[in-house]
Amino acid sequence: MFVRKIVQILLSMLLIVFPVLLYFGLNHYSPLLFAGILFLIMSLRLWFFIKKRSAHHYYMLVVIGLYCALVVVMDSALLLLYYPVLMNIYAALLFGLSLLEENNLIEQFARLAGKVVPIHAQRYMRVLTKIWVFLLMVNATASAYTACCTTVAFWALYNGVLSYLFFATFILLEIVYRAYYKRRFNEGFREYG
Repeated sequence: MFVRKIVQILLSMLLIVFPVLLYFGLNHYSPLLFAGILFLIMSLRLWFFIKKRSAHHYYMLVVIGLYCALVVVMDSALLLLYYPVLMNIYAALLFGLSLLEENNLIEQFARLAGKVVPIHAQRYMRVLTKIWVFLLMVNATASAYTACCTTVAFWALYNGVLSYLFFATFILLEIVYRAYYKRRFNEGFREYG
């Protein structure tokens, strides 16, 4: 269990600093190396992070594998810069497709954590899921722009720092708003964390 947690932390850190590794390494190493590292990180994340794997986890691994293979075949550093676009679109699809189900992705997370989700919270989570889809697509667009139209230095800054700050800011704002929303619908949120 302890080893699993250490590996999870290391893999998360590697994924976060991956843009910086690309920035410093692309002038010295082949895109093949970074494509291999990316595929290894994503494969290990599947193994160490997800206890109950579903089909979409394996689909994502196949997509990442095909993407990495394309980077290798084309020997393209530029193509490698599009991995954040792929990740954002995939996450947006997960959130978006969950809106077609009875319980959206955020509600599924709450229920997995053992929370009772009242009607007010279900509506709130549905809207929040839509906002996440929008933000992820905005970030995918911004990441694509940095890959095709800016320097690798700016790409690394945006994808390695600014996009994380963007999402952290949104999460903090959502937590503040959620506290207000809970007070507004206090009786409906008693059981919801």
